[in-house]
Amino acid sequence: MILGLLQQENDCQILSNEEKIYIRQAKLIWSDIEFELIQDDMLGNFLRSENPDDIQALERLATNVINSIIEKLDQKSI
Repeated sequence: MILGLLQQENDCQILSNEEKIYIRQAKLIWSDIEFELIQDDMLGNFLRSENPDDIQALERLATNVINSIIEKLDQKSI
């Protein structure tokens, strides 16, 4: 779901997507920022970049995804 929201609602392009036993690791690009979506069974979901300058942009992107999930849950009255 999160990967789909990043791609469909935030114009992120998927560069690669690997699913392992306990983790999914997708590499994406958004507004010239390369980053990873990590979906870890133990740690949860997070966005990661090697460049500390990308943190604010990725925080905005994460907020967009969170707000979209909340909106979709509200529409379903969950």
